[in-house]
Amino acid sequence: MEDDAKLQTLSSQSVCKHIIVVACIGACVPGCGKAFTTDKDSDASIIANTSGGTSSEAGVASAISKDGLLLWLRSDQGATDANGFVSQWLDQSGHHFDAIQNEAASRPTLLVAGIGGHPTLRFDGVDDSFQLPSGMADFALGLTMFVVVNERQSDLYASLLEFSNGSEVDDIAFGQYQNELAYEVADQSMQGDPIQYNVPQIYTAVHNTDGNLTLRRNGSVAGTYTLSLPVTVTREQNFVGQSLYAGSGTYFGLLGEVLVYGRALSDADLVNTESDLKRRWSCCN
Repeated sequence: MEDDAKLQTLSSQSVCKHIIVVACIGACVPGCGKAFTTDKDSDASIIANTSGGTSSEAGVASAISKDGLLLWLRSDQGATDANGFVSQWLDQSGHHFDAIQNEAASRPTLLVAGIGGHPTLRFDGVDDSFQLPSGMADFALGLTMFVVVNERQSDLYASLLEFSNGSEVDDIAFGQYQNELAYEVADQSMQGDPIQYNVPQIYTAVHNTDGNLTLRRNGSVAGTYTLSLPVTVTREQNFVGQSLYAGSGTYFGLLGEVLVYGRALSDADLVNTESDLKRRWSCCN
């Protein structure tokens, strides 16, 4: 598979000359704005000039528990886009922990049909990321994180989620390191199974109150370890797709959904949530 190409904008005047472009909800009209070519490795066409999104599971009850839910980002809901670039990603948990990117050049793109054919955010691995508000303070009841991804390979370490007060300060990180699934709290870290690139995956991290940590991939155990829970402190530098570690980069690939809980979910809740994500994203069995 060829490397991802940098997406290039086209003027509205040239949109109708490119049959692979999806823009202005499929219509070429004067003044409709910018459009975007399909990605070189067929990630999908790009949505342009839309706002928010609609659920891909209309009429289907969700198994997602709201008990202890701190953050819920879904790329089919709440992704505010301007000409295909997402400036804010609205938290669906009810806590208004919205992901924001004020720098236009660092905004991920929104794909029409990414993971499982559903709207999905694409991070370019160069500078795309979001910043989250301060918070993520108390994990005395444990911590659980889920992410739905389709990663592209990068030589740089990249966190999918990082909550910290600076590089190696009160940090919690979940992502990949040395091409393996990785989780870190302060100066303690663990690595799990090798990353499978260019394939949709559901990653789960469950950190229990006794210190036991389990990494899961697509519902199966990908590694176990024991490390201390995060200290209770307000974290001011929180990110999606970015790390503050020296020598790190930004996330490269597709990101469909993020869930963060301020508790260690039970086995039943884990299975229900992972099953719900597999159904909604038509993947990862």
